[in-house]
Amino acid sequence: MNIIKFKGPNPFIVDQIQYLFDQHQFELNNLNTVFFEYDIVKKNNNLHIKSNNYESHHPCPIDFKNIFTNIHSHLNSFKFVINKVHYYPFSSYLIIKKKVKLNYIHNTILAILVFNSEGFKKENLYKKIWPEDFNISINKLDTHLTNLKEVFRSHFNYEIELKSQKGLIKLVIN
Repeated sequence: MNIIKFKGPNPFIVDQIQYLFDQHQFELNNLNTVFFEYDIVKKNNNLHIKSNNYESHHPCPIDFKNIFTNIHSHLNSFKFVINKVHYYPFSSYLIIKKKVKLNYIHNTILAILVFNSEGFKKENLYKKIWPEDFNISINKLDTHLTNLKEVFRSHFNYEIELKSQKGLIKLVIN
């Protein structure tokens, strides 16, 4: 399941756009959480794509690359605010006055925690990051959680709060 879902009155068009979009690999494309929904409507030989804060129009025939580029740009502008730190999950940045690029593991951890505000099982988080590992080592995950906290502390002088209870980890955002 992709974090992005397309819907609309024409199942063929929706399925084709979803299929093509799912084929493009980019960070966070399979968090198993639908967070962005885009409506697709074909009208007057144009394809209209829109969501709450996005809208684009494409004349038919369509170059899928344009659709993908437009939506990807929209996703790159999406942010969460963690205290005063602006977090851009699709471009892997943290920003207050300076920009800090997160590595793949830290960005994946933080994205999963912000997109799943109710919490996420540590074991499942581990499997998302290291799907090929046969043996799960929660200590390995805990080390990366500590390192992520250190990124916030060292670059922004801010302590992020992670609560872990009964195998569930949650990012506490005030």
